[in-house]
Amino acid sequence: MKTKPKKVAKRKQTAAVKVDPAMKKKWLELSHVIDQAKRKEAFDWDALWEAVGHVVEHEPPLYTVGNFKNAKDYYQRSLKESVRTASRNIRVAKFASPNEEVKHGVAKLDAALAFIEAKVGAPLAHPPLPIAFEKLRFVTGEGKHISFAEARVEDIVSATRALTKKGNAPTSSAERALIATFSKHPAFKTVRVRVRNGLATLTGVPVASLEVLGTLLHRTKWPAAKK
Repeated sequence: MKTKPKKVAKRKQTAAVKVDPAMKKKWLELSHVIDQAKRKEAFDWDALWEAVGHVVEHEPPLYTVGNFKNAKDYYQRSLKESVRTASRNIRVAKFASPNEEVKHGVAKLDAALAFIEAKVGAPLAHPPLPIAFEKLRFVTGEGKHISFAEARVEDIVSATRALTKKGNAPTSSAERALIATFSKHPAFKTVRVRVRNGLATLTGVPVASLEVLGTLLHRTKWPAAKK
């Protein structure tokens, strides 16, 4: 009686993913900076978050070399931080000096940066330019003018809201449509929208949420064009 030959299991062949040598080199360099900055005995907050900013803002993002799915995955698994906190830290590290970070604190500096963006009506310049935080002035709810040194975080946030309502109120149906769409999504509630001269500017879009931006825009109920 003939015996059937045993079936030999076929090994699954996985296609090797090619990694750009330059990207890998940059990823390893920045990962080393981040690891060094995180050391407890010589913790360097500014160096840490500046390096993280370079990782996520590189095109394409360098975290893909480290097998992270997206920015959110990178923040959570590698840095143990949320998208919101990481985005705030990156912005402050980019525009403030280490001395200012120690003197004023991250929350206050982040609030000041949001105030400046609301005042100029556009994202801050890139590459970042020096910002004279000490020259900023705010108007309290009582109408009192105070300096940056005197202001509390809540004072700056309040001044930003007042400025936004006064100078950046929706001026077109397209702008109102975008604001209505973003207000329904948790990750986009803090995004600032401006439509001027037929151009839309979005400020504060989380990198980790860029994947859903196109979907949201597609779902936006645009005003009917006038005939």
